[in-house]
Amino acid sequence: GERLIGRHRAVNKALVEELQAGVHALALHTLTPEEWFSKGGTSPDSPECLGGAKASSDS
Repeated sequence: GERLIGRHRAVNKALVEELQAGVHALALHTLTPEEWFSKGGTSPDSPECLGGAKASSDS
């Protein structure tokens, strides 16, 4: 199978237009079926959204 970085690159390549248009946030959990099941069939929680540029202007 593909290594983790290769899986991330494949997703980035598939989403190139969306990413160039300005994606606010993207969390990738690119697990193989074996990795998925070894982690109990769950993916890690994504961090709380801070509102992008709004977060830095609030401080």
